Amino acid sequence: GASCIPYAGHIIGDNFTVQGNILVGEEILEAMAKAYETTKGELVDKLLAALKAGDSAGGDRRGKQSAAIIVLRPCGGYGGCLEGVDKYVDLRVDDHPDPVNELIRLFEIWELTILEREDPSDAYSLSEVAYNIQLALMRLGYYKGEASGVLNEDTIKALELWMGMNNFENKMRNDGRIWGSVYRFLMKQANLSIS
Repeated sequence: GASCIPYAGHIIGDNFTVQGNILVGEEILEAMAKAYETTKGELVDKLLAALKAGDSAGGDRRGKQSAAIIVLRPCGGYGGCLEGVDKYVDLRVDDHPDPVNELIRLFEIWELTILEREDPSDAYSLSEVAYNIQLALMRLGYYKGEASGVLNEDTIKALELWMGMNNFENKMRNDGRIWGSVYRFLMKQANLSIS
């Protein structure tokens, strides 16, 4: 209303709205609306894209400090319905020089460790990547054997230990495969490239 500090406004779209005050200008809301409408994926992807677009377009006239995102979904929390939690995503950055990018970084960790939304086609056969996994786990101190490229019980135990230490319990598979997101994280953590 009239009490808002300029620029203040809103845009109503198809099943969404963006609004704000003390913004650099109307272009902030326009950028956010466009990003929301054109981003593929789930609600959380659209919201993060809108925040990023608004920030990139100039954001708040006062500068940058904080960013947050909450997405609720029935049985969406860690543990699903067993825990009775509906918070699919609940992240906040209270004080940071680049809060939106920090929020996106935190979401990437949240997605990797908590969310279960992997692309079914993005998985590797453990037997095919055993050598790389052994090298990575050796470098990180989890595997004491040699990097033979042969998937053995010690490799699997070391991988399970590493996954547990990195909060990937809900990403463990029992079909002889590893999610691509987990494999790439392991390689990155060990400072190895994927060959």
